[in-house]
Amino acid sequence: MHLGNSTVTPACAVYGLTLTTAAWGTALAVAKAARRPQPMRFAMATALVFALQAMNVTVLPGTASGHMIGGALLTCWFGSVWGLGGMTLVLALQGLLFADGGFLTFGLNVFNMGVIPCLLVVPAVRWAMGNGKAALAAAAWLSVVVAAFVCSLEVAPSMMG
Repeated sequence: MHLGNSTVTPACAVYGLTLTTAAWGTALAVAKAARRPQPMRFAMATALVFALQAMNVTVLPGTASGHMIGGALLTCWFGSVWGLGGMTLVLALQGLLFADGGFLTFGLNVFNMGVIPCLLVVPAVRWAMGNGKAALAAAAWLSVVVAAFVCSLEVAPSMMG
């Protein structure tokens, strides 16, 4: 679900970066209350998500790809703030090392694959269903559906004209 530079309008890219910056500001404001994970466990989990997200399925040749989104998993293991941190790191490395996603669309990619699952969907599902395995499955599924819907809204203006 990485968006490349040519898939959105510049205004949409700025909007995505603004939303992501605001979400990070909110996350950092509450981070002081978050429990710090064990560094090695966090690094191993983030590396696992990096590896799993490296397996892409082409959606639109040359413009967009789809893959597993690890935000829900990292959030269930480490909490919202650390899940968002792990996803931001994964997406930055994928962009730098593999040119997977563009620099112009980095804010949108973090919003779709980080903010939506980590700060919106998983906390809402946990509030509604608790912390069981069914809640994790529902959160993972809903994260992908919501991110895909938002992604289609982000791409629509560039497709229309």
